[in-house]
Amino acid sequence: MTHKFLIDTHCHFFSAQHIPLTQTIQRIQNKVLGSTFKKVKTSIAATVASPIFFSLMADDTIDQAIPFIKFFDTDAAFSINKASNSMNDIEEIDVSDRIRIFTPLIMDFEVSIDYKPLKKQANDLYKNITSINDELESLQTLVLPFLGFDLRRLHGSPNITEKLDEIISANIAPEEITTIGRINLADFDNMADNFSQLNGRTIGIKLYPSIGCDIWPEGAGNSTVRTAYLELMSVFAQRKYPITVHCQTDSYEGGDLKQSDDELINFAHPEKWWNMLQAAGDSVTDIRLNLAHFGGENGLKELFRWKSIKTPGSNIIRHKDFKRFDADDESWTYWILKLIKTYPNVYSDISAFDFKGDEKACASFLWILHLDGEGELDDEFGNYRLIDKLMWGSDIPMTLFGYADYKEQFDTFIRKTKIEDDYLGKYQLPPHIGSSLNHELLIEKLIDTNPKKFLFTFE
Repeated sequence: MTHKFLIDTHCHFFSAQHIPLTQTIQRIQNKVLGSTFKKVKTSIAATVASPIFFSLMADDTIDQAIPFIKFFDTDAAFSINKASNSMNDIEEIDVSDRIRIFTPLIMDFEVSIDYKPLKKQANDLYKNITSINDELESLQTLVLPFLGFDLRRLHGSPNITEKLDEIISANIAPEEITTIGRINLADFDNMADNFSQLNGRTIGIKLYPSIGCDIWPEGAGNSTVRTAYLELMSVFAQRKYPITVHCQTDSYEGGDLKQSDDELINFAHPEKWWNMLQAAGDSVTDIRLNLAHFGGENGLKELFRWKSIKTPGSNIIRHKDFKRFDADDESWTYWILKLIKTYPNVYSDISAFDFKGDEKACASFLWILHLDGEGELDDEFGNYRLIDKLMWGSDIPMTLFGYADYKEQFDTFIRKTKIEDDYLGKYQLPPHIGSSLNHELLIEKLIDTNPKKFLFTFE
């Protein structure tokens, strides 16, 4: 049986109690007053716990923040139900016949703090998911978590595989489950019979290097650590675990207090993943890896150059025409392109991408797809097509600052990836006639085809 899906490969369903507020506030307390609104926004603890945050916000901004704050003031069952019901109102495509899947990402803070919330996160999420099984089944919605994992847990372990299995078994929910589940696409053929067995199953691993774990530390003194990580990646590849890793410069503020902001950010640099996978060779050829956020808006914008066209007789910029693609290896997106166009099962989700407010980033996104479809990026990066490697992700609740609900975010994504005019704001778009970029196919690939290949087996 052939099913259609709407799969969100990057989201979160947690409450304030699952976040290390004390450490987060310690990291941001000396810079909140001088930070940008976006920087403050990415600090969950500042939003949930700090009166300073509200003193910096205008009344209209507070109104805008209410959906975000409310998310942490409720439990996961409420948030899951609300997001799935919001899907019913999506206008840009028909989702009525689609199986909806959320893959919420659990964060592993334990190595950086002095208490142990990981098991509680997993248990609480599982209980919340299964408490609304009937509602979710009626909405054709499955929630399949990823377990957070800090690679530093492996340091000093004589047997990497045994240690991995021990950590998973100790933290995965429910307690009678001891391993990451693998779901075959055929399991969806009998949803009525299989729903309760599938819903809530942990199916992948979430890595967040910017909490404090350098995924590829340089120097002779770190050779043992690198060897351990290479062995782990080989195990991940062999077991076909889907692995999602944070991969942009904006990051959560609750990282290890021993590290500077710049160090924490660069622990997640995609060039490190390139160096690791190149060192691993054939043992990781089939690794299933999702480099989240596609490097962020800035990573993509850094790859394009624009020509300013001014109004005749004035210095007013009327619009900006596409000038050229610039293969700038200072861009995080450059390295993500190398990875996803080189390795068969490496993907990138577009979670938290600002389709609503950043016209330059949106135009750059469409240009990268157009150029890749024409084969113009192959010599620099590899032969796999981006349309086969990108995936939809929302990153809720982080996006609730800009959108009232899930429906608004998803509809905005659909509209802004459709080329119907010559310009988006001031920025020139690729040709909408004669382009290799098919919008209907693009959306189907991002919400269905590509996530299925990343998440499930086809045996």
